[in-house]
Amino acid sequence: MATVLLGWELGSSIGYAHRLRLIADRLAGAGHEPVLALRDPAAVWQAAGQRRHPILPAPYVIGRLAPGAGAFVPASYGDLMACNGFGSPDHLAPLVAAWSGLLDLTKPALVVAEYSPVLTFAAWRCVPTLLIGTPYLLPPAHGTRFPERDGVKPYAPQERLATTMAAVQSERGRPIPHCATQPFAEAIRIVYGVPELDPWARLRREPLRGIFGPAPPVAHAPAEPRLFAYLSPEASGFAEAVAGIAKAALPGEAFIPHCPRREQGLLETVAITLHPEPPPLPEAIGRASLIFHHGGLDTAQMALAMGRPRLLLPRYLDQHLTARALAELGVGHIVGRGAGADLIAARLLDMASDEAPGERALIRAELIRRRGLGDALEAVMAAALAVLGGG
Repeated sequence: MATVLLGWELGSSIGYAHRLRLIADRLAGAGHEPVLALRDPAAVWQAAGQRRHPILPAPYVIGRLAPGAGAFVPASYGDLMACNGFGSPDHLAPLVAAWSGLLDLTKPALVVAEYSPVLTFAAWRCVPTLLIGTPYLLPPAHGTRFPERDGVKPYAPQERLATTMAAVQSERGRPIPHCATQPFAEAIRIVYGVPELDPWARLRREPLRGIFGPAPPVAHAPAEPRLFAYLSPEASGFAEAVAGIAKAALPGEAFIPHCPRREQGLLETVAITLHPEPPPLPEAIGRASLIFHHGGLDTAQMALAMGRPRLLLPRYLDQHLTARALAELGVGHIVGRGAGADLIAARLLDMASDEAPGERALIRAELIRRRGLGDALEAVMAAALAVLGGG
């Protein structure tokens, strides 16, 4: 039996905890001892409904922007690193020390990390590391620089990241990477997703491993319009989105974590079932003819694989990129943050009455299946067991 440390460092979605919990369950079933170190330890309760494995709070990263930086629009993963620890040695050193302390405490034979750049760096050449992530958050690392988006000015030079990393490693007496990408390139990497939603597709050399878990079958939507909404109360435009759902009065269901009482009341006036915990995505999407969400990759690729069109209200850059890709495929429509309830209701009703988006979504799903979708969870377990033995 070996100990495995599973870490989540950045990001706000409970999906990170959910994926790591799935991996932990499988590792425990194979006779190993998983320990979860999570940015939000309570997210496992939301994702799993019960505590199954030891849970530790991950070192909490509070982002820092340089004085006068203004609006933060990342050009690359390097920019995300720069404002989340790697911008200066005084920011990075205590975070590396905290993760190193957890590594010393747990003595893992393997680290499994998602959106955890400091953990990846702290474990580099100390503990075998398996990185999992979306195409956006696990970009190609085979070069000396992370790829940058065309037309976007970088927030920080990537060479500065390497200088910061070298200063911290020198103080620790540890190996010094020759560039910022090296620790990420040397790790075992499992990128989950589909090429249609990969912003770095033209540069990627590694395969994408599909969705987490077996792919549900492509199935025709219900005969009558039915909505599934997955929204966050923290999103700009959330109140208008819920008011739009109420105005459209389409039957269906919704998952809204910690939904405010006012919005609960609005949904109670129409035939929308509000789930207190996240429902299994394949089942919720399968019952719907139309999806309304922010553009998170789990929901996006599951709906794509199942042939469902969607209305999108993106919050973060990765969601904007996913939303644009879906719109370009003809299976999604984007509404901006300033959209009012009347516009959102009109868009929902238009998409519910127009058969074309649904037909395009089913065709796209069938094309993806013919190419081969994959099972990212199986790929993660095969890689982990190859390190631990028993694979």
